[in-house]
Order: sequence, then C-alpha cells, then structure tokens
Amino acid sequence: MSDIETTGYILSWKGKNTDVNGHSQEAYQSKDFVLKRADQLNRQFKHLHHYVTNAPAGTPFIDITDYNTKGLDKM
Repeated sequence: MSDIETTGYILSWKGKNTDVNGHSQEAYQSKDFVLKRADQLNRQFKHLHHYVTNAPAGTPFIDITDYNTKGLDKM
C-alpha cells in the first residue's frame, strides 16, 4: 500500500499535433467519473488527448455533488 494519499484527480490534455497542453484547476473526487469525462472529451475534441492524473495536495475540488456518470451525456 502506498504512503501517498490521493487528494483527487485532475483532467489534463495535450495537443496531438501541437505543443499545447493544460489541466483543470479543480480536482474531481471520482476517478471513474473523470475517466469517462476524458473519454467523452477525446471523442468530441479529436485534436486533443485528454487524460487523468492525480491532483497535487491542496487542489480544491470542483463543485459536483452527483458523480453519476449517466449525467455526462448532458455535458
């Protein structure tokens, strides 16, 4: 078991043909939710690769109260 405590997950992205990259400023509590959101964004924005990384300690959480992935279709 790891000594590192995960404080959440951030959504990161990088350009497939350029050096553009970035990440969300807020963390998600549900890894499953953010993985599915990354998949959704990869289908929508084919020029970017979205992926999930562990959030640095102290990263604030995004204001989501329902991490039910069924709601992703409405985003």
